[in-house]
Amino acid sequence: SDVTMEAVELNRSGGTPFGEGIWVDNGLNDQNMTIKNCNIGARRTGINITGGRGYTLLGNDLTGCGMAAAEPALYIEDLSAATGLSVSGNTFAGPNFNYGLRLDDLTGVIIGDNTVPGVHIELLPLGGIREAVQRSIHLENCQQVEIELVQLSLTGGPTGTGVYINGGSN
Repeated sequence: SDVTMEAVELNRSGGTPFGEGIWVDNGLNDQNMTIKNCNIGARRTGINITGGRGYTLLGNDLTGCGMAAAEPALYIEDLSAATGLSVSGNTFAGPNFNYGLRLDDLTGVIIGDNTVPGVHIELLPLGGIREAVQRSIHLENCQQVEIELVQLSLTGGPTGTGVYINGGSN
């Protein structure tokens, strides 16, 4: 079931984020979901994808999303990168950007910049992931995750955790 969401405006006006921008809850055999060039602002969670396979998340603006550890700007759960995962060109920033990327129960994921061969989740220095106030990257019960050439250094500004890992194995 091929689904594409492109250039969808999901910005919420007002100073306090509410709700989720996009939430995809797929079964094991659901596949080929593309979310690209969407503006998702001032949401507690920007994009949440669960299960399925064949995901492409490209060029989405998640400004002002990521309120809590269980409500990050980008939340990916219960899938294997081998079944198709491509995340790149997404931006993180703004007020209320406390938690960036959270991965739960993922297997075989490579996180890096655009020079890392075979990267599944591309995080560029100008994409803003390092600006998260509390946690930039959160791994929960993940297996075989590689993080390479991701810039999380800051001078001043947020004082939270760059990479938080709970459970799982290399």
